[in-house]
Amino acid sequence: MTCGSGRLVYNQLLDEPARVAGRLAAPAGRHPRGRAFQDAVRGGWHMVAGMRHERPFPRQQGLTLVEIMVVIAILAIIAAIAVPIYSHYVKDAKIGRAEGNLVLLSTLMERYYQNNNAYPSSQTLVANAIPGWNPGNNPNPLFTYAIQNPDTGVCNVAAPSGPSYSLSATPTAASGLPTNEVFYLDSLNDRCEVLPNGTTVVGW
Repeated sequence: MTCGSGRLVYNQLLDEPARVAGRLAAPAGRHPRGRAFQDAVRGGWHMVAGMRHERPFPRQQGLTLVEIMVVIAILAIIAAIAVPIYSHYVKDAKIGRAEGNLVLLSTLMERYYQNNNAYPSSQTLVANAIPGWNPGNNPNPLFTYAIQNPDTGVCNVAAPSGPSYSLSATPTAASGLPTNEVFYLDSLNDRCEVLPNGTTVVGW
């Protein structure tokens, strides 16, 4: 079909409402509203013809590659911030538990001294007092604990005179902490930490 014939068909479609309205409408003398009826039919016809050239629904689109890359980059940034914070929190929780066990063990040492007028020299005397103290009860302890009697002055320049002791907590491989980092608590309630490089830090 040529361009001219297509235009002719289109014009015929536009004139079709008038012909339909002319056949349906009665003489103007009988029905005064016949002209209005023709206009309504013509308008409805144009509306239907126009709707045939419009999309009834918009095309659905997914995420583009750029948008996906932006989302991945945001998740990577969040992970880079959150993972170290969580790891530091877990480390502090493990160390805090070990320090709490040393305080509990010190309390048991003092109680033993009140009853026996001497400090115990073996950790088996208080092995059942602390969860994870005895490796036989916990196959994967996070720390190993030890009693040194008398105290050799790890947290002090000189060893104290008289009865004394020093308690230590050393991380195991299961803890995920450096195994050459040791936490101490002595009979004078002095607390210190020996770092992996051998430096002694007072207090914890």
